[in-house]
Amino acid sequence: MADESVNSTSLTIRCPACRQRFDVDNALVGRMVECGGCDARFRIDDEVVVRSRKFYPGERAGSGLNNFQRVPLSAAAPVGLQTMRYAELQNPEKLEPASAQRILAGVFGVAMMALTALLLIFAGGPGGAFDSMPVRNRLIVAGFVSLLGTTLLVYANPRARIKAGTIGLLLSAGVICLPFFFKGGTLPAVAKTAAIKNEPLFPVEDELDSLTALKERFTTKPLEDEQKGLEKSGEGKKAIGVFLIGLQPRNLYMIRDYLIRDSEAEPSSHPYPRDEGSYLMVLTGVTKSLDD
Repeated sequence: MADESVNSTSLTIRCPACRQRFDVDNALVGRMVECGGCDARFRIDDEVVVRSRKFYPGERAGSGLNNFQRVPLSAAAPVGLQTMRYAELQNPEKLEPASAQRILAGVFGVAMMALTALLLIFAGGPGGAFDSMPVRNRLIVAGFVSLLGTTLLVYANPRARIKAGTIGLLLSAGVICLPFFFKGGTLPAVAKTAAIKNEPLFPVEDELDSLTALKERFTTKPLEDEQKGLEKSGEGKKAIGVFLIGLQPRNLYMIRDYLIRDSEAEPSSHPYPRDEGSYLMVLTGVTKSLDD
């Protein structure tokens, strides 16, 4: 090693005072030189000459070079050195924000269950949307809406499906319990019709048995005027009067449309209000007979 350093054209020395390195000519070996950094004077000998050579992986015994291994270490990691571990990849659905489609699905599911609950509470009375609907059918509607709403909630929350499912089940339980507490208007339509048919159309009084008493009560002048006008036209049409007694106002226009459609009367037919709950329905332009 010494012969190689001496025979080379230059060598590296280190100042014994400031430890700074310099490259000098090989011919200065054994002579006194002055450091260019600290102005210290020293002789160039083996003590100041820096001996170095190239090293290749595996030649040095130092444990610090183990960090540059290209293959896994066969032995245990050095003491005090913590090995690196990579975490498992997360599900992209848990990292990305919720899409607008999922948000709309969750809002629609909750709104649908809330609307069904309101219908079960307020639309069960007479004339309501759920009037004449048995409790069994209401339970079927509530169960279907609850199942669909819970499914939409679970779909809308991929990060917390268990929590969304629990909330959906609680809402479903509330909706399904409503038909047991709000039973108004659950009488079947057949039973209602039978009950109405059994009621007398007129009060049981002698004065209402005559046509004159009915005319006085309902004031049939609009009917008579319409009949006279049709007779003068000579078209062969006639006007018919129908007495409506005990009619609720919300059913007036439904019955009016039914009578016009069934008798094939003109759309100008009109109901005239009389005493409370009673009307005189004048059907004009009728071509059918009274029996028809």
